[in-house]
Amino acid sequence: MKKLLQIISYYLIPLVLLLLTFGIPSRSLFGLFGNTALYLLIFTLFLKPIAKISDIKFLKHLLIYRRQFGIASFWFFAFHAIGMWQIYQLINIEFYLDPKTNLFYGALAAICMIVLGMTSNTLAVKKLKKNWKRIQYIAYPTLFLALYHRALFEGDTTNFYILSGLFILLKILEWNKININAFKKNKMPDLNEEEKRVIIDKK
Repeated sequence: MKKLLQIISYYLIPLVLLLLTFGIPSRSLFGLFGNTALYLLIFTLFLKPIAKISDIKFLKHLLIYRRQFGIASFWFFAFHAIGMWQIYQLINIEFYLDPKTNLFYGALAAICMIVLGMTSNTLAVKKLKKNWKRIQYIAYPTLFLALYHRALFEGDTTNFYILSGLFILLKILEWNKININAFKKNKMPDLNEEEKRVIIDKK
């Protein structure tokens, strides 16, 4: 399964996106690439805290494929950026320097995605060693930048605040090693002290 996902994420997806980009280029297509990249990024980053908190085996099993999901997100981002640049001819660097525009945050997210994409391989893991994991933390600000980039483009920041707040909450719960199943197991019904002692003695 992992080998299949590697072939799909590293080779098949970029090939298909390349053919689509130069075969049927359109603003809606490149917009779809951007949304797909963001959804994959959201899925990849939300997966770990949800899996840890919920202790669902299926989700925990998916954790071993996070790199493949991340690479897929990178390719969709790359062809989204190439396509939009091609259509709008956004050559002037001044377009990307105004913090009031979505392009500013899109450019910052793009830099982060490029760094993540370049280091998401076995060779980078071996070369960077302990620093590899530190570099991968760039994924967190990338999520916020990408969400804000889309929020400004759509003219509505509601989803940005909801998803950002939810992600922060999930990470806090994960870092504090909160487990819902463990909480349920340890939870005792509202009984008086004598009833609780009887239940404990039976155990």
